[in-house]
Amino acid sequence: MAIRSVIVGLGLLWWVVVTTGCSTTNIARDFALFETGRGAAATVYFFRPPTERRMGFADNAVAIEFNGQKMVDLDKGDYIMVRLVPREYTMTLRNMSEVGPTWQTKEMVRRYPIEFKAGQRYYLSIDAVDGEFRGIFFRPKQLDVHEAKRLAETLRSVGDVGAIEVGSAL
Repeated sequence: MAIRSVIVGLGLLWWVVVTTGCSTTNIARDFALFETGRGAAATVYFFRPPTERRMGFADNAVAIEFNGQKMVDLDKGDYIMVRLVPREYTMTLRNMSEVGPTWQTKEMVRRYPIEFKAGQRYYLSIDAVDGEFRGIFFRPKQLDVHEAKRLAETLRSVGDVGAIEVGSAL
């Protein structure tokens, strides 16, 4: 009887784990460049689309930093919306990947200059680039509002994400 209870309990636990869409996206609530007042801010959506196949370490969350400050670890299949102080930034994307003929683990770091303007909305897809033996890294791709709406329908929203308005402009 005790064995049956253990089997039923493990089966129930397995079912809960399989059917629950857990997100590991972690937003740094103390990020200094969030616009928290009533000032004019740039509204920025970050999307991390799912991949067609498993990519090993590159399936883990991608760290997104601005001017050296970590903002979020964005998990595959998630999207977030943040309000940022309008200005020029250096956006850094960090992830782990396997590289070379012996598949050693390496941190991949890519930096991109970007500017956000007050009152504007931006939609950025964080896309994987397969460098084959050089490893997998990520780069931002700007989307229009219609592409963003279509993509958002297939992803999990994390944090305080509002609806994407069709009338929004880039």
